[in-house]
This record gives sequence, structure tokens and C-alpha cells, in this order.
Amino acid sequence: MLEFCQGQFHQGQGGATAGLARAISAAVLEEDASVTMTAGAFMNAKSALRYHQQGVLKYALTSTVRGLSFHSMVMSSCEDAIRFARARLTGVRIRKGCFTVNAPEAFDMPGFRDFIRFNAQQDFQPVIDRYARRTNRQMSTAQ
Repeated sequence: MLEFCQGQFHQGQGGATAGLARAISAAVLEEDASVTMTAGAFMNAKSALRYHQQGVLKYALTSTVRGLSFHSMVMSSCEDAIRFARARLTGVRIRKGCFTVNAPEAFDMPGFRDFIRFNAQQDFQPVIDRYARRTNRQMSTAQ
């Protein structure tokens, strides 16, 4: 499954970008044991690697025109995760819930592994619960 998902995602990516995407994907799966990976669309990206915890999206890796974009729901819900990213990640442009990598050679993989370990230690259960309540409300209004 991992090879299929990564193969689907990497089609059309250049060498350095594809290699970095594989390394990022491996780091996420190694450093956050709570997630499972699938391939599919995410936001405007038709091809993404999506990482879920208990059925709720936790991370997504997408390919952009200029490089890669890594999305973290933990960053979106936890200010400490954003501060950690700003302090530790180099070679990226950080936004509220994501960061972009435009130059693979400038990306700090050890810092990224630290970032994923930090994210994995944060309490993601409130986000999971919020999505479960939203899903339940949507199901009850559809009936």
C-alpha cells in the first residue's frame, strides 16, 4: 500500500522533489505511529499523501508548482506547534497550518523529524472529537 500511494503521488515530480517527498513520507510514518497513509486529493491538489489518525486528517503532503506543501492539522489547532515549526524548521515558508518547501536541498530533515515527534505528542483527540460531532450533525440533518 505504501509503495502504491507513494508511486501515485510521485508521478510527474522531479528527482530532488520526489526524493524529498519520499523522505518526508517515511519520516511521518516513522515518527508518528498513530497515523495511516492514503493517497488522493487534498484541497486543490489532485494528488496528495494524506495521513489520518482515527479517520481524521492529521497531515497532508501535496505537490505544488514550485515544490512541496506539508499541511498539519496540529499546526492549525495548536499554537505551540506553529512556534516549534518557526523555531526548528529551515528551508520552508511557514503559514498557519502548513509550510512550503521550494528548495529541497535547503530542507532540514532532522528538524522535520523533531517537528513530527512534537506534533505526535500533542493531544489531537479534541480535533478528532470535533470532526466526529460535525459528522454526526451532518448525518442527523440529512435524515
